[in-house]
Amino acid sequence: MFTVATVGRCHRGLLLDEVLVQIFQRSSHTTLAKAAIVCRAWNEPALRILWEWVDLRDFLNIFGRVKWENDSLRFDGGCAERSLDRLTLYGSWIKSLFLIQWLHNTLMDELRTAIAQLPQPLLPLLHDLEISFLDPVPEETDVSHALVFAGPTLRKLWFMPHYKKITSAFCMQLLTLSPFLEELTLFIDNVIESSTIAVVIKMLAHLPALRLVDIEAVASNHLIHAILPVLAGHKCLEELRIKDINVASYSVPTHHGGFASLRHVLSVSCPGISSFLKSLPSISELTVVDAHMSSRAVTEFIQVISTFKRLKSLVFEGNVGGSESPPVDALLPLRLCSMLETLSIIMFPPIPMHDNDLEALLSHLPRLISFTTGSPWQGDSTDRPNLTLRALAIITASCPMIRFISIKLDASKNADHAMVYHPTLLNQIDVQRSYIEDTEAVARFLARLPASAALKLEYHNMMNGHEGQWKEVGVGLSLFQDARDRGASLARVADA
Repeated sequence: MFTVATVGRCHRGLLLDEVLVQIFQRSSHTTLAKAAIVCRAWNEPALRILWEWVDLRDFLNIFGRVKWENDSLRFDGGCAERSLDRLTLYGSWIKSLFLIQWLHNTLMDELRTAIAQLPQPLLPLLHDLEISFLDPVPEETDVSHALVFAGPTLRKLWFMPHYKKITSAFCMQLLTLSPFLEELTLFIDNVIESSTIAVVIKMLAHLPALRLVDIEAVASNHLIHAILPVLAGHKCLEELRIKDINVASYSVPTHHGGFASLRHVLSVSCPGISSFLKSLPSISELTVVDAHMSSRAVTEFIQVISTFKRLKSLVFEGNVGGSESPPVDALLPLRLCSMLETLSIIMFPPIPMHDNDLEALLSHLPRLISFTTGSPWQGDSTDRPNLTLRALAIITASCPMIRFISIKLDASKNADHAMVYHPTLLNQIDVQRSYIEDTEAVARFLARLPASAALKLEYHNMMNGHEGQWKEVGVGLSLFQDARDRGASLARVADA
């Protein structure tokens, strides 16, 4: 698969690096198909070289003012007008179109003209449409131009209707023309008129193929809450993403089979999320981010999640108000979720878990592949971890399928443990945001790692008060036992 990544703006006069020109001219298509070439910028001579050596049906990525990504074309409204004729070259293979800040009538007219000149109609090929109004929009802008991209093949729509010219009539037309939408992203704020929101809600009921709905509602309009009952009736909905929506007063109508096919819920700053989730015990993936949860709310949240017998992935990031941290055993109820494969609990203050607490939890989660715990910040003196080097042995012994570990350790404790570790390790080892590479080799290695295995860790050298830099980036936490005998050099210790 051929990829060309071009960085820079589409301005006239920018010349392609002469060395890269020679690479293009001397390389065969076969060689290019395996290459990833980064150019400073692109212009007509460079494009002519690309046309000569590259099959346009290959995936071509152009990063800058115009992008082609996986058979997709992405427009940034400030792009040079002459870039639009690229549509005539790529139109036969475009399946996705993203429009960002394209709000100039002249630009839109040229875009429509370019579409009209395509060798094949664009609409039968278009699957993805992104419409966003992020900047102030000129008064003369005619947003109805966007309707040219709607059609029965449209599958994904990213829509921000908070520009005053996005009327209820426009929403009605857009969604009526696209009855087979599978993914819909809506951003709703206080600028939107109630009639427009009402139309959007009404049209949701006429989109039976929806699989993913993403709603960000930075608004107080009570109509937003009416979205959830409509979505609950969708038989194909698999993923629900909600942000800034108070769901405390909403209960899922389970007796009507509400959200029957829901698999993944992502919630960001949604008050009452625990009560909302109580009626969704069959979901398999859950991501919750909340910066204003009390210690009691966190405990309640964990208790609710512990009833989810099918849960395979739990990612929770929270900021507990005040200095009070949840109790040491706050995570223990999660041991009932024996199907868990991914567990990530990032909190501040962090749960003060000790080695024994970790063992009591993980001994019931044999399917765990990824484990993350700690706080969002590193190096905080108030965030001294309770877990010791023994925790690594607990993780690898309890979870034979583990591939990814991100934790904080205090190496000054249990120093006489059976493990052998690098003698210059500091008292506090911050392994958070360091990784075990998710490769089959490491996974197989960890699966057979005994509890008494030797280990080494990459670390920040802060001796004498000077923080060193990582010497290597990649494997942040490398576990090994006699790497020579195993024929692998997994251990890489950073000595600053």
